[in-house]
Amino acid sequence: MESSFQMGSGVTPPELSSDASGTAGFLRHLFQMLEENDVRYCVLHSWESLPFELASDLDLAVHPDDRSKLRVVFRRLQESGYSLIQCLNYSVNAFYFVFCWFDGPSLRTIPLDFIFEHWRSGLSVLPIKEVIAERDRFREMWIPSPRHQFAYLLAKKTWKGKISAAQADRLRILAESLGRQKAEAITAKIFLGKWNERVVSACLDGTLAPTLERAHNFPWMTAVVRHPLMLCRHGWDQARRIWQRWLYPTGLLVAVLGPDGSGKDTVINGLSHEIERGFRRTAFYHWRPNLLLPAKAAVPITDPHAKAPRGPFLSSLYLMGFVLDYWIGYAIRIRHGLARGTLVVFDRYFYDVIVDPKRARFGGPRWFAILLARLVPSPDLTLVLDANENIMFARKGELSVDELRRQRLAYRELSVGITARKTVQTDQAIDRSVADATGALVDFLHKRFENRNAEWVRDLSLTDVHG
Repeated sequence: MESSFQMGSGVTPPELSSDASGTAGFLRHLFQMLEENDVRYCVLHSWESLPFELASDLDLAVHPDDRSKLRVVFRRLQESGYSLIQCLNYSVNAFYFVFCWFDGPSLRTIPLDFIFEHWRSGLSVLPIKEVIAERDRFREMWIPSPRHQFAYLLAKKTWKGKISAAQADRLRILAESLGRQKAEAITAKIFLGKWNERVVSACLDGTLAPTLERAHNFPWMTAVVRHPLMLCRHGWDQARRIWQRWLYPTGLLVAVLGPDGSGKDTVINGLSHEIERGFRRTAFYHWRPNLLLPAKAAVPITDPHAKAPRGPFLSSLYLMGFVLDYWIGYAIRIRHGLARGTLVVFDRYFYDVIVDPKRARFGGPRWFAILLARLVPSPDLTLVLDANENIMFARKGELSVDELRRQRLAYRELSVGITARKTVQTDQAIDRSVADATGALVDFLHKRFENRNAEWVRDLSLTDVHG
């Protein structure tokens, strides 16, 4: 179906003031909404630069009893023009949300990490209720007490097995302010035996980085020895979470189609840059996954119709092999990536064979290509790039104006296997074309979020009234 997305309408926010359009405007609004709705929270790191600068995602510990209050906060933020496009349940009772809004043609994104239960390496060393009970006020937000700052940062860096010089210095300062005895009591929750003393000594003498490299798996041993039943429960909850992520992937499979000269490379590069914070990672493919019948090293193509089509029988065999390649690639790589929150972008897709069979050297019947196109995994969203044929010819000149005109019409009529599509005009300014393509993704992601994650935005008063 054709997307009805238009810039400046739908999920795209209304015109925001210059202050509200920036990071500071969003974060101030967020903190205000949390306060007004009595949500007890703590900003777990990097509060010194807030609200003016946010280097990565914002980690917020939230009292588990206040979880239901967030739906009101999220609705208020969306009413103010900030759209929710992503929810990744990356750990037990921990969720990664992404809000976004347009500032002119540019997309701004803010990832928020809401933690109701803090698990690291099978251990829960940061009791959220205790963190909230001892929190301190800092400017317009709440932050943890020094001992919980120490516990959080140490647990996080131990789990990763590496630490930056600035973070190591921060732990040293915290350990000195707490004193060795209190610091060792905290590290004893993570490490067995004398390792808590070694870690604190490493904090104080500046040798923490190599110590954590050796000890980053030790918390699992602590969990096995001290909390085996809790570890089993955590493992079961993690398995259920992973299964849900597999059934309902948070990644997105996007196919970008269009004639030569329609600007696919430009739009893909701009689009992936704009939306990258909405995903954990990005993967790119050209036409097919290339796991089966790997393509030869790419060389510049100046005439995509130079080689003669293969015979009908050989063409059909090749095309069936390509379908198999799509399914093998999807099963081994793509689905796994989607489940882990990956944006998967295809520059061209199997459907191009229907529009331009000469490029694929397909000499078989068209009905066979259409039949096989119905068998390949369907993209979540298909972007069809379109521009005046004379403009496309001026950009590349690889195909004739008449052929480009024919392909434009064929892409407009293409519907085989496509679940959701958006036509993007690329005979306009580059930033406008990229903004339109990005807007299509934002629209799709926002609608998907509301369909899958109604619990985070549902108005319970309406539910009570209407059943």
